[in-house]
Amino acid sequence: MRYIAVILLFLSSLFGGEKVEILEKAKEIKSDVADIVSDYNDYEKWHEYSGLTTLGLAGATILTNSLDRGIHEGLGTAAASGMVITAGLGILAHKDEVFDLSEGWKKEHWHALLGAIAATAMMITLAEAPEEDHATYGVIGGITAGISFVIVKW
Repeated sequence: MRYIAVILLFLSSLFGGEKVEILEKAKEIKSDVADIVSDYNDYEKWHEYSGLTTLGLAGATILTNSLDRGIHEGLGTAAASGMVITAGLGILAHKDEVFDLSEGWKKEHWHALLGAIAATAMMITLAEAPEEDHATYGVIGGITAGISFVIVKW
């Protein structure tokens, strides 16, 4: 019985130091993972990048109007989808600010309203295409999104 106790004591002393090292490494990994996850949950950053990308897609859609129809349709669909995604990310990122009117109507409220109008106009554009009137809604959506961007950055 004593031999088993001595062996267990010896083994615990051998691996006891490693347990501390493993525990420290686990804590370090947990911290690194938390940092990575917090970057993915930064809806404000995603909203900004999505909005800038969508503005680029909207501009490219307008420029390809007289070129290949398939390219124009693909870019238009991507721009409209991007507007909706950007609006959704904006709500996630700024829900506390946008729905709080206790300090009155601010530029953030204009940004949100114009962004919602832009997303709606772009979805109507998809619904109306390929009719000629769809271009009007697309231009309204693109200009409204551009104004929304300028307002929040100004």
